Parts: sequence; structure tokens; C-alpha cells
Amino acid sequence: MIGFVYDDIFLAHGVPWHPENPRRLEATLEHLKATGWLDRMTRLPFEAATVGQLSWLHQPFYVEDLQEHCASGGGSYVPDTLATEHTFEAATMAVGGCMAAVVAALKSAGAEDDASPRQSFCLVRPPGHHA
Repeated sequence: MIGFVYDDIFLAHGVPWHPENPRRLEATLEHLKATGWLDRMTRLPFEAATVGQLSWLHQPFYVEDLQEHCASGGGSYVPDTLATEHTFEAATMAVGGCMAAVVAALKSAGAEDDASPRQSFCLVRPPGHHA
């Protein structure tokens, strides 16, 4: 079994002209549906990562700054790094989804049954490459 992590909030992050935009997820979903792969995956339940969990890897002031930046409408940090009003919510959901995939894989390690997927496909945005 292959796990699948996705939420429509990931489409709300970003702007159409940036290379990393919602079309990447839309095209991937279209392909997964057309090839039948989506039907072979199990959707993993997940929720947003908490500010505390985000602070495991980021300084709390950075997390708070991003949250405030998005709450005030977003904008550019540098020319190619953008945040929108939905970026913080999308990012916390992306982290939460990836964490759920890891937990599922750990549960499946050494398990006799197939109750949890050993691997998962996480179709998330923002992609986390800045982390």
C-alpha cells in the first residue's frame, strides 16, 4: 500500500507566474488519475503542524514572522521567495502531512500486516526546499 498526502490548501499558496506554482500539483494529480495510480493509494489523515513542531527546525521568531507576514497579506521576502495570505496555513499543513507519512512508515516497520503504508507520496506546497 502507498500512502497519499494532499489537501486543496496547497493550491492556495503562490502566484501563477512563479515556477513553483499550483499548476505543478494540478498536473501531478491529473497524471495520477489518468494512470490509475491515485486509485492505488490510500489517503492519509493529517492535520496542520503546530507552531511548536515548526520550531523544532526553525527559530520561533522566524515562524512568528512568517505567520504575521501572511496574516497581513504576504509579499516577497526576496525576489524569488514569496508568501501569500495562505502560505502559512499551506506550510503548516504540508509539514503536518509529511509528518503523518513518516509516522505511517514507522508504524509499518516490522509490522506483520499492511495497516500502515511503508511509503507515501506527499503532494504538498510549499515544497519545503527553503527549509
